[in-house]
Amino acid sequence: MPYPGELGLADLCSNSIAVGGKIRELFLEIYDNGNGSFLKKSVDWGESGDIVFYMTTISVCSNEMPVIYSERPDVGRDFLRIEVPNGWDDVKVLARKVLKYDGRRFTFTGWNSDRNECFFCAPHGGSAKVAVIE
Repeated sequence: MPYPGELGLADLCSNSIAVGGKIRELFLEIYDNGNGSFLKKSVDWGESGDIVFYMTTISVCSNEMPVIYSERPDVGRDFLRIEVPNGWDDVKVLARKVLKYDGRRFTFTGWNSDRNECFFCAPHGGSAKVAVIE
């Protein structure tokens, strides 16, 4: 899985976005600004059918990753689930980290090697107790 900061140009591109079976936006080109951001040149169709050109800046969030949040009040814990397609190679990078989600701190609790997922937890509605390394 490419982590933020390791994304390439191809990870930010696609040919089009279909909405209701119609192409709504066509990406023409993406330029690397050389400073960690990209400039996307695209075309869309306006309300009246006119063609509209856009220039959009895309930034890669270097300290963020997608997670799936779930609550388990019956066991008193909340969880974050993260896909780790490279198995233990991905997990060992994350296992000693504390993740901050919605202002709360989550700590590593384990992983499932069959489904390539790792899990972080926090007390239900609260934050994990962690120490700051100085």
